Amino acid sequence: MEKLLTAQEVADQLALKVATIRRMILERRIATVRPSVRAVRIPESEVRRIIEAGYTPRIDLAGRDGSYQNCQRLCETPPSVII
Repeated sequence: MEKLLTAQEVADQLALKVATIRRMILERRIATVRPSVRAVRIPESEVRRIIEAGYTPRIDLAGRDGSYQNCQRLCETPPSVII
């Protein structure tokens, strides 16, 4: 049986906020399983589908310290794909 993940677990794997995952669920961009009225789970295959579609985490140009040291890596990294 396929593993079912919570919105928090998916957000951690994709480096997104939980609110973003919930919005994607509401927009029906992510398939879900509802084991009860309130519970929402995302199949692990759905996370793989998102990654295989070309998803890459957003590059933070200004690091946590506010410096732009990561800008050098931007030139070496292909642009992200919007899902």
